[in-house]
Amino acid sequence: MQTLPPIRPHDLLWIADARDLILSEPAPAWLTAGWLAQVPVVVRRELTRDEDIVPVGVRGMSRSERVAGHVNAPRIERRLTPEAVVDGAAQTLPVFDAELPCLRALSWATPKLAAIQLAWGVTGSVGFALATGLPVLRDASDLDVLLRAPRRLTRAETDALSDMLSNAPARIDLQIDTGIGGFALLEWLAGRGHVMLKTDRGPVLVEDPWRVEEVEAALAGLARPRSSMPTVAATSSSTSAPAPSPSPTSTSTSNPPAAHP
Repeated sequence: MQTLPPIRPHDLLWIADARDLILSEPAPAWLTAGWLAQVPVVVRRELTRDEDIVPVGVRGMSRSERVAGHVNAPRIERRLTPEAVVDGAAQTLPVFDAELPCLRALSWATPKLAAIQLAWGVTGSVGFALATGLPVLRDASDLDVLLRAPRRLTRAETDALSDMLSNAPARIDLQIDTGIGGFALLEWLAGRGHVMLKTDRGPVLVEDPWRVEEVEAALAGLARPRSSMPTVAATSSSTSAPAPSPSPTSTSTSNPPAAHP
């Protein structure tokens, strides 16, 4: 039996019950128990004091519908990594319009990403759609790709990825995950001499996102994050459900809690 790696940002999680989603404030009207029964939550970057508390984001049908929360790891029923989304895409792609630019971009980019010989997967709206079959994709939807690069990319790999981004039939947002954090490849290609690396402890500006010592030094300079106490669970159709007890305490970061961790 294959052992999955620890839960990581961008993983999609299905929870046992709507009340397992812990929020710091009342849930918006669109976030119902019925909705949570259909969709996964997405792991986002945040350092929590309890390793069994997982920071997540929930999305609705529109881009404006986003909520940050937490779930207890033992209450997770199913998990799908970005790589697994790609592996299962053949089963869900037929329900969508293959001419959508973001899906044409996925078909076009797949062999180019495979040639890099690093683990990669799909996140964002396309990943959510492929995982659920829900019609959330639009003509203007981007393709969000995660490339796991625990070592510095070679010049040949960077050139190949740059060419892929430049000629894709839709905008591709390619995030490089170094294992320490994630950054946008386009920002790296801009040649400014630094990139914004998103980590569990907050975003930091670094020259070399693969150099652990530099990242740690930058993180040490961050102000101590404020603590938060998520206590409100997601609603059913109209009434609030009590939060699980005991409520975890987490340490918030400045990373945006959207569905694009």
